[in-house]
Amino acid sequence: MKNILRGLVVGMLLAIVLLLLSYLNISPIYMVVGDSMYPTLLQYDIVFAIPKPLLTELKEGDIIIYRLGGNLIVHRIIMVVRGEGYIVKGDNNPAPDPILVRDSMVVAKVAEIGGTPVKIHLIPFLSLLIGVDLILKRKK
Repeated sequence: MKNILRGLVVGMLLAIVLLLLSYLNISPIYMVVGDSMYPTLLQYDIVFAIPKPLLTELKEGDIIIYRLGGNLIVHRIIMVVRGEGYIVKGDNNPAPDPILVRDSMVVAKVAEIGGTPVKIHLIPFLSLLIGVDLILKRKK
């Protein structure tokens, strides 16, 4: 039981460190804020991304993270405008974003395995950790 608890604590500390690094824009993980990508991505999902320097080519259907002013936005490419940029849209939005996303605005692409974004649903994950903690305390 101590090993399980120790593993959970180490996992939580690692998650906190990675979130802090992401906040400082020096990590390949990002937190989704808002519901514009529902149902693909949920509010507070943590997504793992491929930083722009490692990207070769972006294509229609890719989920990208781009910078607009001081904000990072996670949306899907719905059209590539050759030599100019990308038309993007949140899966849950009725219309595309009102701007053309230039290549220079792209920060990263959300990693996928078999077409499914690599993500952690944060709220259920935290609920699981709290539940395990309560079970461990009960057994004492």
